[in-house]
Amino acid sequence: MLTKSMRAEVGQLSTSDARERLIALGIGYLRFATTSPAYLHVIFGGVLTGEDVPRGLAEAGAEAYETLRAEVASGIQRGELRAGDADVRALACWSMVHGLSMLIINGAIPVAGGKAQRQLLDGLLRLLGEGLYNGEGA
Repeated sequence: MLTKSMRAEVGQLSTSDARERLIALGIGYLRFATTSPAYLHVIFGGVLTGEDVPRGLAEAGAEAYETLRAEVASGIQRGELRAGDADVRALACWSMVHGLSMLIINGAIPVAGGKAQRQLLDGLLRLLGEGLYNGEGA
């Protein structure tokens, strides 16, 4: 469900621009987090550990991460993102969006719904990601 939400946002784009695609993935992640916070806690919150973690749960988290990692690697390859290890850069993106998600779902950041929410999230994700981008937008 998490990966589906991320891919749905990217699927609405008609561009291959790394910046826009990473923002869309982040918005998809945030949408999942804010509409299904209990699921997010189960996937990444340590609710289940060790042998209690179902195989499908670990695979779901890995699939979502790989979706992000593939976008980062593609952006690096095209020169739109700064050169470097795709895993390190993907983990940086993941950490920023996951942290923001947790702040929102735990009520530390009040967020309005609808268009206002998307504008706020878009602005935050652009600001958080500026260190990744190459070119004049960096």
